[in-house]
Formats: sequence, C-alpha cells, structure tokens
Amino acid sequence: MSRFFRAQSLRRLIPSRRAPRFQSPARLGLERLEDRCLLDGTPTVQFQRDQFAVFEDEGTAYLGVTLSFAVNSDVYATCQMQDNSARSSSPGPDYVSNSFYTLQFPPNTVGPFFIPVSIVNDSTPEGTEDFRVTLTALQGTTVGSPATATVTIVDDDTPVTVHFSHTLYSVEETAGSVPLTVQLNRPSRQPVQVQYRTQDGTATAAEDYVTPSNPSVVTFAPWDTVKTFSVGIKNDPVYEPVNERSRVNLLNPTNAALDTPSSAEVEIHSDDAMPTLQFDRSTYALLESGGTAWIQMDLTHPSAQPVGVPVYTTAGTATAGAGHDYVDTDAVSVFSPGETRQWFPVVVNNDNVDELNETVNLFLDQPSGAVLYGGSQQATLTILDDDDAPIGFVFPPGLDHYEVAEDNGSPTPPTSANVTVRILAPTERMIRVNYTTLNGTAVGNRDYTPVSGYFIFPAGSPPDQSFSVPILYDAIDENNENVRLRLTGDDPAMGNPEASLVILDNDAPPTVSLTPSSLTVQEGSGPARFTAALSGNASEKTINVGYQVSPGTASLADYVPGSGTVPFGPGERSKTFDIGIVNDTDYEPSESFTVALTGSPDATLGTPNTATVTITDNDPRPSVQFAATTYRANDEGVGIG
Repeated sequence: MSRFFRAQSLRRLIPSRRAPRFQSPARLGLERLEDRCLLDGTPTVQFQRDQFAVFEDEGTAYLGVTLSFAVNSDVYATCQMQDNSARSSSPGPDYVSNSFYTLQFPPNTVGPFFIPVSIVNDSTPEGTEDFRVTLTALQGTTVGSPATATVTIVDDDTPVTVHFSHTLYSVEETAGSVPLTVQLNRPSRQPVQVQYRTQDGTATAAEDYVTPSNPSVVTFAPWDTVKTFSVGIKNDPVYEPVNERSRVNLLNPTNAALDTPSSAEVEIHSDDAMPTLQFDRSTYALLESGGTAWIQMDLTHPSAQPVGVPVYTTAGTATAGAGHDYVDTDAVSVFSPGETRQWFPVVVNNDNVDELNETVNLFLDQPSGAVLYGGSQQATLTILDDDDAPIGFVFPPGLDHYEVAEDNGSPTPPTSANVTVRILAPTERMIRVNYTTLNGTAVGNRDYTPVSGYFIFPAGSPPDQSFSVPILYDAIDENNENVRLRLTGDDPAMGNPEASLVILDNDAPPTVSLTPSSLTVQEGSGPARFTAALSGNASEKTINVGYQVSPGTASLADYVPGSGTVPFGPGERSKTFDIGIVNDTDYEPSESFTVALTGSPDATLGTPNTATVTITDNDPRPSVQFAATTYRANDEGVGIG
C-alpha cells in the first residue's frame, strides 16, 4: 500500500533565518533534555520522513526535521530545494523555493523544527507534481537519513479517479491467490470506495477461481493512493493446455470517478501435466453369450479439452468376422472435458459350438491430449465358451432307462448290462468323459459289481462308446432294483447326466404251507395255534399271507370266526398265529371247524394249506334222578307230599 505523508500544517515554525525566541521549548513542540537523553558526540540532522504531501490549496507545506539526540550547544542546518515536475520558476510556478532556510536547534532539544514551503494555488488541472528538498549540516551536526525528502503537491483541480495498475495479472495455479492493485490518480481528502466484480472467461468460478462476494469493496482512506485485494485461485487436477482467463471489473466508485483501465484480466497458468491414458486392467473376460465386452480406459486426471484415442482389435486365437467369434473394432474413443473414464465395445458372436476359450488382442494407439502409460497399451479379451458338448446315454428303443434280467447262475460268462455313451453335439476339442456306478436300491457287490472309468472322445462328431455293468446272481425273491449311472465331463458346463439301470428279478417266490393239518383242542385249554412256513427261495419282500376260518360241526359260538393275515418280514421263514376257542358250559359232543390259507401275491400256496380243528368238550355229562325217595298219594291219585 502506498501512502502520502501529509506535510505538517502546524504553525510552529521558525519564521526567519535568525534564531527564534521561545517562551518555552514545550510551546514550540520541542523535546526537553528530560525527554531525550543528552549524549556526547555529534548528532545527525534528518527529515522526519522521505515523503511529504500537500494539497495545492493548503498554501504552505511544513517539512519536519529532527536531531538524532540532544546536545548542550546550538545546532544549525540549512536546506536546498530542487525542481522536479513541480517548478519554482516562472511562468506558472508551483511553489516558492525556500532554499538556504536555516534551522536552529537550541541546546538540549531535538525538534522537530519545520521548514515552511509556500505552495502556489492555481486553477490549472495539472496532476500531481513534486520537488525535492535536501538538508545540509551547518554547525554541530552531520546529515543523517533521510537527508532528502520529496514533497508532492496534490492538484485539487484534477478530479480523483480510480483504476487498475495493470490490464493483465498472471498467476500460477498453485499460488493460491492473485493480488490485484487498484490506484487513485492522486490522494483524496475523503475516503474513496470502489466495488469490484469477477466475471468468467475461459476460467470459470466453478473450477478455476474463488468467487468473492459479488460485488466486493475496496476502500481508500484519505491520502491513500494504492490498494491491493486478492482473488483466490483453485488448484485443480485438470490438464489445461491453454492458459485460462477471467476478468475483474471496477464499478460504482464513491468520491472518485472510474478511469482506465477499470477492467483487468487474470491469466491462470496451469501446472498440471498432460494426463496419462491406460487400460484399467491387462485382461478382460466375457461369456460367449454376453453379447458385448465393454473395455474400460482411464486417465490419471481430467483434461479441460477432449481427449481422443484410437482403439482397435486384432485376432488372437479367436476369429473375427460374421459367423465367427467377434466383430473387429477400429474406432476413436473420446473423453469429454472433465471425464477420466471411458469404454469402447467389442461385439462377441454367440455360437453353439463347444470350443476352447479364445482370445482377442486389444490396442490403444497414440491419443490426442494425453500420453499412453509406458508408451504403449495392449490388453487381452478372453471369450469364455459357454457351450458344452452335451454328453448323454443312448437307451434301448422305447425306454428312458436300461434293463437287464438278474443272472440265474447258469450262463457263462455272467450276465452284464451294456451302457452306451454319446457326445450329443459336435465339438472342436477332445473331451474326456468319466463314468461311474452308484447304489440305488441295488447294492454294489451284492446285486452288481461297481465299475468306473473314462472315455476319450476326439474332436468332431466322435462315435459312441460303451461300458458294461456285471450283474450278480442270488436266489432271493426281491423287487426289481436299480443302479445309478453317472457321467461327468472335463468341463463343468457339460453337466453330470445320470441314468438308471433296472435289474429285473427272475427268482421264484417262496411257497407257503400250514401246519399242523389237523389239531385237537380241548375246550378251555387255550387257542388253536398254527404255523405258516415259507419254503423255497428266500425273499426280501414283505409277504402278507391271508387265512380264513370256516365252520364245520362247530358253531360260531364255539370259536372266534373270521379271517386274518400272517405278515412275514424280509428274510422271515415261519410265523405262528392263533384261532381263539370259546369255553362254554354246555355238554356237547366234539365239534370241528377248518382253517385255510388264502395265499399271497408274493408267495405260492404249498401243501398242506388247510387244517381241521376238533374241539373236545370239557363239560360233565348231565344226570337224571328223582327229586325224593318217597312219594304219597290219595286214593284219587293226587300226590299229597
């Protein structure tokens, strides 16, 4: 900030070259010995400051002069005045030269004493002018600093104006702020205010600089002529190849008028390097049915201008073109200003052919407005085949499973089931198919011999291959049983198909018979108990054998009538069952009824399959006797007791 120091307008001055007579040093503003230490040596004489200013209409400028320290003797100094832009000579003088004016410092004083200079008040607008005054030591002193002062005469005939010091201010983006200087053409007795407002150019407040409160105000105190204010600069990470500019405008001054330049530009120099461009990874992958692979590219930091990069593909193991694996890409991708991420597409064709995963080479060429990381950029796109070579079983005509009759022990070699495996679609690769048997309701090493292994199918449309499952002989009547057959491919996408091998049982069912075939039971001795027995082949089935009770000479009151079932669990060979006998009190002859097996769907009836049950009575034979040993009767034949 620049400021004019106004010349003293006090009337406490020495009016002649002679030593003044003082009533007291204090009345003349002098410092006494008590206020300033008296020192030995030679003091220096100097102006209070090197700049003084006075308005043209004030009449007189007073220039203060001091000693460096007080002494106990008189000290004398004089001055010499020299024109600069202000003149003391005619025509049109600006001041009256007072050269060789003599100052006397009485003993024990240091001043200040004042050199008076008369100012000529004219009516001509002429701007601010100045002249210089130089001190010369005369007696008891030497010249100190400042020895020369400049006196500025402020023309009051020229209006006060305000303007920028420059039309262009340059600043580095990292500086944080840029100072702008506003000046008055001359000092003013009154405060001067001027508003300023920022305006976007190629630099914008949103991204490049900090917007002050619009409008903001600069204030000049009286006599101030220079003020500085700052505009904040944003250090963004954006690459800006061209320096950007915004504008600051002065407006609405108070106690002054606008002068040129009332508008200044701020040029911001970017320190951000050109961004680096690269793939976001070195490998990409897409399922063949995915349609389009979007390949990502990244800039290390944004740019204020578009960045264009040529992108293209070449064949790796994949083949380009219609009806093949992918569509070749050869294009230019563009990053808009501010963007740091962009993608380009690679179209992948979906086919139904089982094949190996295939690759496409991806390239970035030299971009505009950026550089490639490492000087070049290459990546790989892998097309993941999602077509399995479907594997499956080939079943006998009309069936969705395999069937084989159980070995009856006589054929040589033993019976086995033949299982056929097929590749159901063409393939471009060799395929390994594993097979294995698993227990279903059939149990390995009891009903069949477990097998496992693998086939190698060559590429193309290979022929079917087969494996055999040996079937084991037993003599057990059982339900048909199944063996699970499973295939697994070397590619999980091929799935794990399963099939069923049904073992058809060919063993005869067991024969059921009833014992005993006749049974005598005394009434009251308990039930009639029978045994149903299975003979022949063992069975793993649950066999329910029915029986029926039929009357003979015995009535339904002599036994528990009806029918029932004798259950045989798997492997059981005999079971007993009871027919209840009723114990009555009637004397009766022996009576009989029959029990017959009615058969089972899982067994055949053998012999004997019926039995006769004879019930013997346990009640005493009834007796007949007279009620009395004697009887009396009258002559009429009537008993009288």
